[in-house]
Amino acid sequence: MARVESELCAAVELLNSRYAWRGYQLSRYRPGASDLTLIATERGSAVGTLTLRFDGPARLRADESYGKEIDAARSNGRRVCELGRFAVAQNTRSAAVIAALFGRAHEIVRERRAITDVFVEVNPRHVRFYRQRFGFTVAAEERICPRVLAPSVLLRLEVAAFERRARERASARPALNRAPAESPRGISRDYRPTPA
Repeated sequence: MARVESELCAAVELLNSRYAWRGYQLSRYRPGASDLTLIATERGSAVGTLTLRFDGPARLRADESYGKEIDAARSNGRRVCELGRFAVAQNTRSAAVIAALFGRAHEIVRERRAITDVFVEVNPRHVRFYRQRFGFTVAAEERICPRVLAPSVLLRLEVAAFERRARERASARPALNRAPAESPRGISRDYRPTPA
């Protein structure tokens, strides 16, 4: 697990450039103790980043806009985490980077067997991608995300449903036609801040 501050700075720089390109205003960020930042690198440069945040006293960032909906899941005994701060560099193999980052995030969530649900706030134009690619469902209607001052929709993924979907998709493909899977271990690194 990488603990190098320069790698986190590279991820933040990538995130800032991609968010600015979309016109988002990114608030200042310092990772919390429950944050795990994944960094995809190619030839020493950050080409993708995704942050996992686990529930705890600081709660999820999405609680700021969608606290009522996430609290409803918690009150039903669900154990939640969230994905956020996702960006992929322009002019990179985006499908491979996405596969690496989300593949590694899936491994980490799976290792923490207590996690039952993953939430993510996305721009409304990205809802279709998350639904089709991963099986997320809409958990709450569009609101303005105060961290980027842009519209967002809260999506939810039940981990057990995702696992079933992955098994069904794997068994539906004929063995001879399966493309080799991208290995997330090849390009992703984890960054967890060291306690101050």
